[in-house]
Amino acid sequence: MGMKRIGVLATAIAVIILYAIPFAFAEDKEITRLTLRGIKEVNVVIESVEPEIQKLGLSQAQLQADVEAKLREANITVVQQIERGRPAVYLYVQVIRPEKISRLFYSVSLTLLQNVILERDQEVKTNTDTWVARVLGMSSGIEAIRSDVRSLLDQFIEDYRKANQK
Repeated sequence: MGMKRIGVLATAIAVIILYAIPFAFAEDKEITRLTLRGIKEVNVVIESVEPEIQKLGLSQAQLQADVEAKLREANITVVQQIERGRPAVYLYVQVIRPEKISRLFYSVSLTLLQNVILERDQEVKTNTDTWVARVLGMSSGIEAIRSDVRSLLDQFIEDYRKANQK
């Protein structure tokens, strides 16, 4: 099978999957919410955005500003200086723009990264996702992607507030 046919087949499968399955995925477990308890401040880390997508108007700087503004609006302190051990809100946006199709297929992942210690060996310390939400989507432009980023942030903020109720 030629590369062109594989590309067309992969695109067709992606379209079918995007129409057939739910678009948002989040771990709505009490334990993931509890990992947000007591967080006083966060860093914001945005994974780089591919140049082709930047040309459509979605930049890393724009996403950084969107995320930071939404967190500050929710009274979550955002610290610019990256510091080891400080929890980090991490955003990764991946966009596929197949040839000859006027649609963008995308995946948005929002996680909270924190340092953790293994229970079985407390000498082992690592950094891992303790809260995760993802969304898959298809759109003709970037505004849907920015909207999904805001929706994932809303989920994070809601869980953060529940975990930090007085």
